[in-house]
Amino acid sequence: MTKETDEEEFVPLRSLPTNYYAQMVKEVLKKKGIPSIIKGDVLATAYGSGGMEVKILVPKGRRDEAEAILEELLDHI
Repeated sequence: MTKETDEEEFVPLRSLPTNYYAQMVKEVLKKKGIPSIIKGDVLATAYGSGGMEVKILVPKGRRDEAEAILEELLDHI
């Protein structure tokens, strides 16, 4: 993490079913300039296992913006 992300408060954006979805969301947010952190069960994070919760966290001040991006992204799934 950078010094900037170390100092910001990160809050949960949403729980996702697998690490695959979390990685996809993280990449889209990165392209929009929003840092994010993936947190989840070690097996779910490593292997993308279903049934284990994976959360994506974003800076508190950018949560609404990230949620709007996520809604648009997952609207077609």
